[in-house]
Amino acid sequence: MGKFSYFIFILWISCLMVSALILFLNGFFLTRISQMERSNCTSSNNLEISDIKKLLQNPEIAGEICWESRKRVVLLVVDALKYEFLDWQNDITNSYYQNKIPIVHDMLNKFPNHSRLYKSIADPPTTTMQRIKAITTGTLPTFIDVSSNFASDKVDEDNLIDQVTQKGVILMGDDTWINLFPGKYLRQFPAHSFNTRDLDTVDREVRNRIFFELQKKDWSLLIAHNLGVDHCGHKHGPNHPEMTRKLNEINVLIKEIINALDDQTVLFVIGDHGMTNSGDHGGDSDDEIETAMFIYSKSPLQDANDEHEPRVLNQIDIVPTLASILGIPIPFSNIGSVILDALPSLSKTSDMWYCVHALWKNVYQTKKYIDTYSAGSYLFSDEKLQELEQMYRGLLQQVPKINDQKTLKNFVKHANEYLKILRASCTEIWVQFDSGLMFKGLFLMFCTLFFTYILINQLPEISMIKIFDLLFFRVIIFICIALSIVYIFYVMQIIVNFSNTFSFISGVILLFFLVILVIKNRYIIMTTWYNNFQSKKLNYIVQITLFLVIVGLFSNSYIIEENKILSFLLITQVWLLIYYNIKQYNTNNNHDKRNRKSFNNISRISNKHRTLLIVCGIIICVAVRLSSYYWRCREEQNRELCGSHILGKTGSITSDSLERILLTMSLRNFFKYQTQQFSVGF
Repeated sequence: MGKFSYFIFILWISCLMVSALILFLNGFFLTRISQMERSNCTSSNNLEISDIKKLLQNPEIAGEICWESRKRVVLLVVDALKYEFLDWQNDITNSYYQNKIPIVHDMLNKFPNHSRLYKSIADPPTTTMQRIKAITTGTLPTFIDVSSNFASDKVDEDNLIDQVTQKGVILMGDDTWINLFPGKYLRQFPAHSFNTRDLDTVDREVRNRIFFELQKKDWSLLIAHNLGVDHCGHKHGPNHPEMTRKLNEINVLIKEIINALDDQTVLFVIGDHGMTNSGDHGGDSDDEIETAMFIYSKSPLQDANDEHEPRVLNQIDIVPTLASILGIPIPFSNIGSVILDALPSLSKTSDMWYCVHALWKNVYQTKKYIDTYSAGSYLFSDEKLQELEQMYRGLLQQVPKINDQKTLKNFVKHANEYLKILRASCTEIWVQFDSGLMFKGLFLMFCTLFFTYILINQLPEISMIKIFDLLFFRVIIFICIALSIVYIFYVMQIIVNFSNTFSFISGVILLFFLVILVIKNRYIIMTTWYNNFQSKKLNYIVQITLFLVIVGLFSNSYIIEENKILSFLLITQVWLLIYYNIKQYNTNNNHDKRNRKSFNNISRISNKHRTLLIVCGIIICVAVRLSSYYWRCREEQNRELCGSHILGKTGSITSDSLERILLTMSLRNFFKYQTQQFSVGF
């Protein structure tokens, strides 16, 4: 029965850890349920744009109308196109990446009514695949997107590519698009994107194909995805002559595309994500989420706003904008806002109604989506849904009353407020962590580890066997009863989220019995602990130090200042070992002090030993402190306060190959030391 009792104990602790892990992961890896519905709309081939005013008298019918395509679109995706790469600065000198695409600055100055520049904010995670999903579906991809085809990279949700397939889509460049939207293209010219050391192959493929396709008229959307800038960032970082070369190539490409455009085509130049000072991406720092969006059309665009500074918008706002230009339904899951001043201008009399219909169709689509999603999910609060419903009803009554620029501006203001609140609500659910679930998971995990450590380390083996033999069947009965109650509450709809509630309650019940075991055997545990403490004080001090460092995980500053925390831990452990070594050395020498003749020699040896250890400790502490100057800075850190001797990537201009020199010296000294030790041992 003894071995079986240990097996039950291990199973018990394993169930506790699994419950804690499930709760933590459900709070950390937020999921979003993909909606399989598709947006549809009635074609407007027999209607004129002037008829919009009449249709808007019945807004719900107008929301189902799609006007015929106004323009064709060339979507040039420059991977890792950071906003700084397009933002012109007059006082910049000796920069490898700023002011290297002057064609954008020239177009904005020469043709302000035909060009736009926006700062586009991407949502984390800033990885290419997730960003492509965002700019085609208009939603916020999270770390885990639950769908009916979870094992595939294929996009199941409604998206721009599916909607415009019948009108013709051309793809060239990054082959990620092929994996996400297989079989959707009229013609495709994919290039392998995995080799980040290759800066030119993908860009060369785009350049060789795009101008032949621009001459053809059988497509509505042309997608060209360049990877050279992103690969250069991964290989060299932004501060390198190769980055200047790649940006110059993008400048020439944009200039030649503009020259090749006709009056019926609009150029969108966008970045999928930004780039850190080390050339990487994936997180949520400003450098990673701030991308650029440049728009140019040979025919005028809608009147721009009165702001002098470039507008800041969300990356997913491109989805309803492209849908309005291409005359297709807005993808069902979109929560972006249409960019009105990026729409093509038709005529002075038609522009206002074109904008009203585009914005109202955007509002109408998001309302349908939020109603569908909230019907199958408990995540949206009733208060938030009521607020959105009231705002939507207000817009529904406001649309038929629009008849001039004043009422139009008022409608645009309220519609943008509605879309902003709706997007913020979705962001709160899908992007932000659920700290409540994470806390529950960490609470169960640390309590389990703590009480398990007490039982294993302080309770004698014989006592453990007796305890488990007596309590095993009682524990099983109580657990089954408690979990049955949880299931009954779920069936009665008293409990909404069964998975998380089941994991937490079952974990609390198992933890409760573990605590009962510790309390019932507290006298044996305290006696064993006291006896061990007298002989193993240093071990407990080391354990307490390690525990304090682990507790630092609850603080965000621990992650950011990890180098300082680890350095402090290392120095603390070094001095504890020195103290323990000196104490042990003195204890051993005390037995020899009875010999009066050798007492002085022992004292001298003891002093030398103590002095040598202290000197070594000081040298180690100084070395650890100096090493902080060679820690690479995180994006969240102040670069003036952290290590600045090594910047950029190995081989970049700013590193001056110092990393290679230090690595070579370290390896040389290591092998030299090992050779000496081998010779002595031989």
